Amino acid sequence: MQVDLSVKIKGTELDDARCAMETGELNSERFFVTFSSHSDAVDKRRADEVRISLTFKACDPPEGVQRIIEEYTRTIAPLPTQAD
Repeated sequence: MQVDLSVKIKGTELDDARCAMETGELNSERFFVTFSSHSDAVDKRRADEVRISLTFKACDPPEGVQRIIEEYTRTIAPLPTQAD
């Protein structure tokens, strides 16, 4: 599944890097955005508009989760119904 959207940058804020591997001397930028209307014409795009394309794909669950699902499925047994 693919989702295309446009966002408008409302502001930015300088933030410290939060990675445990970093020394803490690096900075990162935090963006504050709102959804924007999408224009197909590249020349009509505003300077504060960013187009984002997200692609989602289905993945198999991890082996441990798959085993739990299979065990649960095996415990489900249909109940007999009384015929009138």
